[in-house]
Amino acid sequence: MRGRITLRLLMRAAVWAGVAACILYIGVRHYDTRQPLVYEEHMDDVAVTVDKEDLTLRDLSFYVLYEEYTVESDAVIYNKKNTRDFWNLHANGIFFKYAAKKYVMDMAVHDHLFYKGAMEEGITLSDGDKKALEDSYSDFLDDLFLQQKDSGLYDEKQIYDTMEQIVYAEKYRAYLAEKNDTTYGGYGYDGRDYERYLLDHEVKINDRVWDRISVGDNSLVHKSASGINGVDLSDE
Repeated sequence: MRGRITLRLLMRAAVWAGVAACILYIGVRHYDTRQPLVYEEHMDDVAVTVDKEDLTLRDLSFYVLYEEYTVESDAVIYNKKNTRDFWNLHANGIFFKYAAKKYVMDMAVHDHLFYKGAMEEGITLSDGDKKALEDSYSDFLDDLFLQQKDSGLYDEKQIYDTMEQIVYAEKYRAYLAEKNDTTYGGYGYDGRDYERYLLDHEVKINDRVWDRISVGDNSLVHKSASGINGVDLSDE
């Protein structure tokens, strides 16, 4: 009898050991899949698929640089000693860093769709468009923070190519507005006309990659936040 009980206990212990190992494995996998990605090490990972065409993190890198520069410029004014404080603020129920991330994706999808539209319509760039592009490109490179230029996201050809596509996209945006007798603003990435335009297209974000991108921490390096919600009370 004692031998049977001992055997039963050993079998039960083995089962529980297996369950525990399985739980530990799942926990480790979940932890690994939720940790932020190092952006520059995953440039070829697919971030979003638009009408069955994959856009990688490389394709979105200009928008990340742009948003991180834009928000950081305001952050320097807010608290130049620790700019992360500004990134951790929120308005209308959303933190600035999450808003910036949403803008990156929204702008990238918008411009990709409209660039494709421009190509289908045979839209071309005038000499004036090309000159404006060159000027905007030079200004953008000049404006970036030094640490952004040292980051793995800084690729002058990628930046230029994306900015060129944006110029085409903006011309297609004007074309749509005139064609449909509506406003240029209506076909912005947050416009009502664009919302209706999107209904005819398929956009699928790759959450396994995009959820692990932390906009604000790719071309920039921040300290820890100064205090609750990023507010430093030490100087008050």
